[in-house]
Amino acid sequence: MIGGGIGTLLYLSVVYFLVQVAGLWYLWAYCIGSAFSITFNFIYHRRITFNVREKARDKFIKFVFSSVLIGFMTIGFVYVLTDKLGIMYLLSGIIAVGLMSVANFLINSFWIFQKETADQYGEQ
Repeated sequence: MIGGGIGTLLYLSVVYFLVQVAGLWYLWAYCIGSAFSITFNFIYHRRITFNVREKARDKFIKFVFSSVLIGFMTIGFVYVLTDKLGIMYLLSGIIAVGLMSVANFLINSFWIFQKETADQYGEQ
């Protein structure tokens, strides 16, 4: 939860800066914020959450693939909440990230880092 929280703060900070300071359209800002968040979250979860030290490239490819998929779904939620329901773009982002965080954790646990997680507990 700590890594996810830090990643979310990074994500929303980049979005806020790009929208409020740089004047970028909020959906483009979410795309760029996603790239920052994906990189941070992979490093954090690989090293801290799942304590994995090997096979970084293959895991990173899987992580990016699943994160892009989750990212598109998150941005879709943000669009609907902001443009269709009139919710402020940052609040929409918080709601969307909250909705997708469980799916993201499950994908990380059971697909990307699953072998190392099972090995930690003596399962094979």
